[in-house]
Amino acid sequence: MRISSRTPTGAALAAILTGVLAGDLGAAIHVNPRGTGQALLLPYYTVNKQQQTYLTVSNTSDRAKMVEVQFMEGYNSRTVLLFRLFMAPFDVWTGTVFALDDVDGEGGEGAALLTDDRSCTGPNFWTEGHGMLNGSPYARFYSSDYAGDGGPQAISRTREGHIQIVELADLTGSLADAVTHRQGVPLDCSRVRNLVAPTPQTVPSTGGLFASGAVINVGQGTYYPYRATALAGFPEQVRFNGLDTIIDPLTLTFDYQTDRSNAQVYVDGAIIDVTYEGGFPYQSIDAVSAVLMADMLQNEYLLDPAIGANSDWVVTFPTKQFYTNGLFFPGPSEARPPFVELFGENGSCVRTHVRYLDRESQTVADSGFPGALPDPDAPVAVLRHQRTVVSRHRERRAVPGARFAADRDRFLAGSCVQGRLGAARSRSRCRASRDARLVGGRR
Repeated sequence: MRISSRTPTGAALAAILTGVLAGDLGAAIHVNPRGTGQALLLPYYTVNKQQQTYLTVSNTSDRAKMVEVQFMEGYNSRTVLLFRLFMAPFDVWTGTVFALDDVDGEGGEGAALLTDDRSCTGPNFWTEGHGMLNGSPYARFYSSDYAGDGGPQAISRTREGHIQIVELADLTGSLADAVTHRQGVPLDCSRVRNLVAPTPQTVPSTGGLFASGAVINVGQGTYYPYRATALAGFPEQVRFNGLDTIIDPLTLTFDYQTDRSNAQVYVDGAIIDVTYEGGFPYQSIDAVSAVLMADMLQNEYLLDPAIGANSDWVVTFPTKQFYTNGLFFPGPSEARPPFVELFGENGSCVRTHVRYLDRESQTVADSGFPGALPDPDAPVAVLRHQRTVVSRHRERRAVPGARFAADRDRFLAGSCVQGRLGAARSRSRCRASRDARLVGGRR
């Protein structure tokens, strides 16, 4: 069960640039603090250590939607499952990512997606899935999109990663009727499942999507919930154009008349407007990266053996592949800022400075950044992958059983951690916008 590979080609890029309706000049990408939007980024899924990941996608609007759901492995953000979801007004879709080797008779070290939901999808889980479990269909994750990319090639690479959900269009007229439920079942999924080009009844997306996930281990009684980061303000256009299975719709941020992408970025207590030139996906993605930028991560942690307390951070770079993977941009002799290393056998490293503070605001460890490479005995974390688990454990065991974990050194039982990203401040920013602004950020 699969729609298509997403390997960009020059012909496809040219067709994308000319084949979509012009957008709204006033649109500006931004993070919606209310949690709804046209694009949703979920930082983590895993099936390691007998865990499963539950996914819920909700349409909070009164308009029917065509949505793309994409699962990407955590090493290099290559697609491992891709499908379209057609949602009725106020519809909710659910699915569960599980490990095949956790199910008797299924075999294999990869992951799969199980759903008993009846909302329309393309392909159809119920007739084109790879098997059934307890009366519900599932689709196996595939490895072909990362074949030969320099990273691990085993199917076990699909066991953890992150999720991207992008609204392609609103549905009106008979298409909206087709996906609307009657007694719990859509009227006629065949009307939408095989659409290959826009119609008068596919109109620009208006947002209103919401998603959440949870990593759960029933046997151990653990449940780690999280919500998606929601992006809104995309140009008023239909992102369903017949080529959206080749070009990532998250990159369709630009106005097709001006080749410019706009973003509203929160920096140091103020919102600034930035505009990026260029209509190719590797350029327009800068508007998305700008609103997600962080040059510092701050969080609390707790290590307490008396109550069995440990802490894990999940650090995800949802657009990193557009800066470190030479397939996405011309002349791949070096990575594009803000990253400094092309993807290779060992990933693409981001070395961090880590500072630990206790509950009385005293620095209890510091790796000495900047000025020199961190001392190997100091508390540093090297983030090699698109999605990395940074564990704060006395025994260095990640709760999620992450295979893509940070290279880390010493851990203390303190209270607060600050992590500054990048080997040098000058490289921890996106390329300059049209008005020569360099965007960094803090989370």
